[in-house]
Amino acid sequence: MLERFRNSQPYVIFMIGIVSVILWIPVFIKPAYFRIPVDNMYSPVFVWMQYSGPDVTYVSAILGLVLFLLIAFLLTDLNVRYLFLEKRNYLPALFFILTGFIAPGMQLFSPALFALVFVLLSFNRLMLTYKVPEKLYPLFDAGLLISIASMIYLPYLIFMPVIWVGAFIFRTITPRNWFGSLIGFLMPWVILYGVIFFVDGTVYALNKSLVSWTEIQKSTTEFTTGQIIFFSFLLLIFLVASYHLARNISFKNIKPQRQFYFFFWMFLIGMGVLLWLPGTKSLFFIAVAIPLSYLYSHYFTFARNNLFNNFLFSFFLLCGILIQYLPLFLN
Repeated sequence: MLERFRNSQPYVIFMIGIVSVILWIPVFIKPAYFRIPVDNMYSPVFVWMQYSGPDVTYVSAILGLVLFLLIAFLLTDLNVRYLFLEKRNYLPALFFILTGFIAPGMQLFSPALFALVFVLLSFNRLMLTYKVPEKLYPLFDAGLLISIASMIYLPYLIFMPVIWVGAFIFRTITPRNWFGSLIGFLMPWVILYGVIFFVDGTVYALNKSLVSWTEIQKSTTEFTTGQIIFFSFLLLIFLVASYHLARNISFKNIKPQRQFYFFFWMFLIGMGVLLWLPGTKSLFFIAVAIPLSYLYSHYFTFARNNLFNNFLFSFFLLCGILIQYLPLFLN
């Protein structure tokens, strides 16, 4: 099974689509289980528009599926463009869908899921700095896109430092580069403040949301026994894949090395947010799934096609699917 999924033939896209539809069937059968309350405090734009997402759960599920597939293939496109894995395949898309699908609420439309599209587009612009280090516009664009993402889902503000870390890793960061990305980041917020003040005459609610999002909150997400077991299995593969990458990263070209260092820092900063703001753990885990997807993809791309690795891959795939069907048998 591993050999079939890690090649670059077009039929793999069809197989990933089938896996995605299988994963979403329980969402349509028992939508109430997968719906969690989303605090609008985390979305300044949605708060101002007084919009809380689609009222019909089925519409929310369809939008969630479309966004998941879009993000998954944006991840694949990044690898095709910049060759993080040094091979072209669709494993990043598959592992993002499996990893990001774990907690309740991730399967439906949410500000976090929608904003993640802009985060990935910003990473695309950031990676471009490696090809055109003398140009300023990629960092300006990256800051602009992170700004838009943070207006849709406020905790994604944390990705602005990730962009700066990336700029430091991919090229020597200068005051000119830093100010370029900062100006790009500030522009959408200045426009948002101006529009809200012009329409409402006050920006008190926006200021309140910017201050209150950092308050420690109790997580409302409850994980089932099956999900905890799957998390434990993900941790096992994480340790195996991390050891494999650590052993081999010194043999890689400079560019892939720097790209994986960037995703390492993204993972550390993302985990810091999960620990700092436990109330966001279900939705923010979607963002943490990005570096995890590349880590798992790297391991299974270069792993030997033996019984052990086929078991790990098959168990990952089957367990990820079965976990979603457990709610159908619960009272």
